[in-house]
Amino acid sequence: MRHDARQFEPRPELVRAVRAFVADAARSADVDDNAASLAASELATNVVRHVGTPFTVRTFVAAGYLRVEFVDGSSVLPTVRDLAEDADNGRGVYLVEASTTAWGVESYPSGGKGIWFELGAPCGASKALSPSS
Repeated sequence: MRHDARQFEPRPELVRAVRAFVADAARSADVDDNAASLAASELATNVVRHVGTPFTVRTFVAAGYLRVEFVDGSSVLPTVRDLAEDADNGRGVYLVEASTTAWGVESYPSGGKGIWFELGAPCGASKALSPSS
């Protein structure tokens, strides 16, 4: 499995660079680069809007499989909220869930957290396991 990582500052204009980085990894993995770009854009935007710390994006690529991790300095975990139909925001986690095979969150004992998503299935697996399985 190949991996790469890049660090980003929490600036809105860098969300495009995050999307491009993840889309390139998705194409290398031969998975849906549009779904990967959408999920990456939502997670990057959440870091920029709600966390405000530098963050690292890690990609793990194998044939037919992509895992992307966003690691930031906040220990606050994302929440899934009930939304009114006319709400202007708050759909990011829903979009990540709908566009990926699996996603989840990990807290780190030293502080911060990692939010990850997967597209495709790891080698030898018929389906990636969801965090709730």
